[in-house]
Amino acid sequence: MAESNSASTPMDSKIKLKPNSALDITPAFTRLFQSIIGLLIYIALDTQPDIAYSIICLARYAANPTIDHMTMAK
Repeated sequence: MAESNSASTPMDSKIKLKPNSALDITPAFTRLFQSIIGLLIYIALDTQPDIAYSIICLARYAANPTIDHMTMAK
């Protein structure tokens, strides 16, 4: 997370997320992604409601995330 960059908007509206068709992600990677999404949902509910839409868009892919999904979550 040290190399993460801040943005003026939580999510670019032009980005189209795609499901992982390769199925090459490890269960540990999936659990890490799900953990990050869970933490972001907790933050959005209490302190940052402006990021809720972006998190929900990413949460749709929690069962089978890609590297791109993880990058967007970070």
